[in-house]
Order: sequence, then structure tokens, then C-alpha cells
Amino acid sequence: MSYTRGLSNIVSSILLLLAIVPALVYLVNTGLTSASIAMETRIAANHGLLYLVRSNEGYRVLIYIGKPPGKLYLYDSTGVRIDLLAKCGFTESRTCIYPEPLVLKPPVYMYIDGVIIAGVVVSP
Repeated sequence: MSYTRGLSNIVSSILLLLAIVPALVYLVNTGLTSASIAMETRIAANHGLLYLVRSNEGYRVLIYIGKPPGKLYLYDSTGVRIDLLAKCGFTESRTCIYPEPLVLKPPVYMYIDGVIIAGVVVSP
């Protein structure tokens, strides 16, 4: 009797596993699919362009931003930090020409919401 009871328990366990495994596979597959969709629809980071036009007084700074930034700074190699949002704003336009020439030492970088963009020096 105990032999048939043990065999019966083994058979019922196998049948239970056969019933549960497809459900587990479905749940894992659904979870991976939704995780992949979430990664693809993630909000893209901000982007932009930074041009430094050389002049006699310093550099004229031309900026393009992909979307209105929360933080926007300009850094040069000596550690000078300029808050570009204070002068440019970027509420209506995505471009800005900094109002006055800046004395900077390249390389110059722009920081937009966690993204760092290298400036390109242009000679007229």
C-alpha cells in the first residue's frame, strides 16, 4: 500500500508541475516583455550643441538645446562655471547666443541635465 501511495504522490507532483510550469513561463515572458517596453519608452536624455566662435574679445558662445533644461552650465578647463540658464532662459527658443563674449580656456563643456557636451571651437 505504501508503495502505491508513494507512487501516487510522485505522479500527482509531476502532474502539478506540468500544470504550473507553463503558467510560470508565461508570467516570466510577460514580465520580460513589459520590462523591455518600459526601457524602450524611457524618456530620452537632453541633447544639444555648443559652438565657440573665436573673436578679439574672447569667445562668442552659440548654444542649441533639444528641450528646455532644468540645469545648464558651461565649464572651461580652468574650472570657470557659468550658469547659462540665467542669461539664456530657453523658455521660448531652443537656441541662444550668449550676450557678451566670454574669456574661456578650451576645452569647454556644457552640462545639460546630467549630459556633458564638448564645445567646438570655430574660427571666423
